This record gives sequence, C-alpha cells and structure tokens, in this order.
Amino acid sequence: MSSDEELALTELTEFQKSKDNILEESKKIFQDVHEDFCDIRKILLKFQEWKEKFPDSYCDAYISFCLPKLLNPLVRVQLINWSPLEQNSTDLKEMPWFRAVEEFSDAKKSSESTRDDDPDEEVLPRVIEKTILPKITAFVKNVWDPLSASQTENLIQLCNNMFEKQVLSRSECSQAKQDLINTVVLRMRKSVEEDVFIPLYPKR
Repeated sequence: MSSDEELALTELTEFQKSKDNILEESKKIFQDVHEDFCDIRKILLKFQEWKEKFPDSYCDAYISFCLPKLLNPLVRVQLINWSPLEQNSTDLKEMPWFRAVEEFSDAKKSSESTRDDDPDEEVLPRVIEKTILPKITAFVKNVWDPLSASQTENLIQLCNNMFEKQVLSRSECSQAKQDLINTVVLRMRKSVEEDVFIPLYPKR
C-alpha cells in the first residue's frame, strides 16, 4: 500500500478555510431552538420519565421506532466535523450523543411494565442503522483510499465497532450494513482497475 498523498499547500489552506466556515455556520443551526429540544440527553430524559410513569402507554406509542428519526438531525450536526478515516479522529463512542443514547438504551425497564421485552434496547442499533452507517458509506464512496494503509485500518476498526453495536432483532435485516459492504467492494474494485499497476511478464 502507498502512503497517503499530500495536498498542495494552497489546496490544503483553502480546504481548511472552507471547513472552518462550515463549522462556524453549523453552530447557528439550533440557535433559535430551546435547549430542551436540541439537547439529546434532555430529550431522552423526557421520554425516560414518560416510560417510568406510564410504561404500557409508552410502549403502545412505539417510541423506540420514532426516536431514531427524531434524533437523526441532532446526531448529524454532531457528526459534521467527524472524520473517521483520519488518524486521531474522535471515537464515536466518546461523542455526547452516543453516550446519551447508549445510556438510554441500557436503562433498566420499569418494574411497573407488564411487558417482558424492552424495545428501547434497539434505539442505539436503529440510530446506527439510520444515521451512522449511511454516513460511513458516504466516506467509503467519496473519501476512502483503499491504497492508504492508515485509512483502511481506521475503516476496519470503525466498522467492527459499529457492527458490534448494531444488532437488530432477528426479524430485521440491515439494509444499511449491506449497502456499506457493497460500496466497499465497489470502491476496492475501482481502485484495483484504476490505481493498481500489475506488470506483465512475458511467458518463458
């Protein structure tokens, strides 16, 4: 494998400037929204209170299916500066949204509930399915260089961590996971066809 290609200084400077502008603008996305409605931990706390007080009503509302869609834009904002293929990238598990959702999914079921199962256990896997895996797929398609040892190692580690967490019920299959795997295969095939030089030796 080759080492990562370095951008020209001017291109790198321009890229960093554009990136800084985007990050600055991203801070304004929820500036007119009350903190109770844009802080993932506070939002989940409201649902946790509902679940503890009225567990059966909570389950009948299929909240575990709704939460991933509700949290999607809030999670995506926290991922704007996420570059998982780079060295020393922020670990997904260390991000505030991940810890909040993981704690919510692992919270003990209310003793007042008459149900044996806890659908909230699948909130984190569903967030990974709906938000994180498509994001990784985009990185694979547009950023990943299969000839880069560091990027490939980071991608493998990231996928292993996410697949470990992204365990859905037996009745469900992960379309996002399959899309990611297919994209990896296509990207590797393209790299072999366009980037890898295989010398031809005459037959003896």
